[in-house]
Amino acid sequence: MFQPLSTQRVMHREFQKAYDFARGIVERSVEGERLIAMLLGVPRQGKSLISELLLADFPSCSVQGLQVIPIVRVVTPTRPTKKAMAEAIIDALDKRRYGRYTAEQATARASFLLKSAKVRVLLFDEIQHVVERNTARSWYEVADWLKTLSDGLNLSLLLVGLPAAREILSVNHQLRDRATSPHIIYPYNWNHPADIKEFCRCLLSVSEVLAQQGYTLPSMTDLDLVWRCYAATHGRYGMVVKLFEEARHQAQKAKVKTITMQALADAFQVSVGDEGEVGNPFESDAELSDSVLVQRYVALLNESGLKAPRQKRVQKSTSGDASVDGGGQR
Repeated sequence: MFQPLSTQRVMHREFQKAYDFARGIVERSVEGERLIAMLLGVPRQGKSLISELLLADFPSCSVQGLQVIPIVRVVTPTRPTKKAMAEAIIDALDKRRYGRYTAEQATARASFLLKSAKVRVLLFDEIQHVVERNTARSWYEVADWLKTLSDGLNLSLLLVGLPAAREILSVNHQLRDRATSPHIIYPYNWNHPADIKEFCRCLLSVSEVLAQQGYTLPSMTDLDLVWRCYAATHGRYGMVVKLFEEARHQAQKAKVKTITMQALADAFQVSVGDEGEVGNPFESDAELSDSVLVQRYVALLNESGLKAPRQKRVQKSTSGDASVDGGGQR
């Protein structure tokens, strides 16, 4: 039976760490804590899938005839204001309309619905919308509204989106002081062997799914192919999925069950596109050095306002025992 690759739950390292972080926030909130947390990452890192998994792992239930909803997912409006944010919550909990609201009326209605459903976690997806079009003053107002909502209802906020959303905390110190350190989902870094190993595991997971569907693929243990796949996706598992979904489509159009290098080249052209100096890494004459792959990784982080995380390193103490120093950025 056909299944999109995007529906496969592959718990690779960075995704697992992010999921564990988010799940921990929900579990603590269900137990009664009030938390404010951010889960951020560059595009195609699995943030939406984590949201979906949390909703599945903490489903609504009926208690004494009343619906209890542990976690509610809300998509942040593209032009977020206090009123628009409140109306988005209302839409997530009650599709019925009762006329037009003022900002205060919408907030009161949203608060009533959240309290009635005993919501413990309010998850805002695409939270970067708050800082994309508004002014810093508007950021502050929305941030203050979020803080007040959390305080008033004793519920947790899980804010999910692109790294730019960190600016919300920079303009409202009260919200920042209540929030945990943001968790960042990073792409895999070609400059670190452990990251390359994990990226290879991602490729093998995708190839295994396709093989189960009857497709023949090039060997995913071939370092040359791994190099080309990394060049195409810059270490993002979501882009791996997008690339191979399109490659499968290319094979289907050709009425074959083989995903060739040409199919991958065509898939790259359609689903990713030529990014200037990268070119199409699946072309036979592609000539990219390892240093270019690292540069593209750094450029991807820079585009999102991130720095490469520090890697743990092993040092020898004066007694000769090994000790670990350093840690990832959050």
